Amino acid sequence: MKWIGQHIWDLISRFRANVYLDYTMPTTPQTDVVGVGSDGKLYKQPVKVLDCKAATYHSSYINTQYFIPISGANYQESSNQNSYISQYTVPYNGKIIRIASQSPSVTMSTSLTMFKNHSATQVGTTMASSDPSYNALEDFVSNFQVDCPSDWVFNKGDTIAIGRTDNTSATGTNMTIVFEYDITT
Repeated sequence: MKWIGQHIWDLISRFRANVYLDYTMPTTPQTDVVGVGSDGKLYKQPVKVLDCKAATYHSSYINTQYFIPISGANYQESSNQNSYISQYTVPYNGKIIRIASQSPSVTMSTSLTMFKNHSATQVGTTMASSDPSYNALEDFVSNFQVDCPSDWVFNKGDTIAIGRTDNTSATGTNMTIVFEYDITT
């Protein structure tokens, strides 16, 4: 079947084989992509990219905030109380969406905070084991996976540091921080 021109109707069309679009790609960056949902429907969504930063470290700080080395820096433990060593400069606007941690240490309480642009003032909500919203942190024995607050956002060029406070030392800790970028910015 071939149509010339335009045909519009308020019905559902189903195709049993491949669908091809006669389409010339624009040369300007696109702000959306088309995907197929689990129900088979086409949908439009903003262009997003996920990036994972991994950190492996030891910390003997107890009830004292230290910074997770998301920059890829390698340094002695005494240095990770300084955010400027542990920060990461983001290339696009976006947010931190998830943090996972694994450690052989047993910690009964922990908190995570976000800092931007060399400031000693935190931005966004603190994720703390005392907050019922973050039960995964309260039950932390050797690992946790937790979604970050919606206000852990940043703009391209910001430097990000994540502070962590534990009530016991965190030895042999592995963490993954998941960034979501809007690459149209």
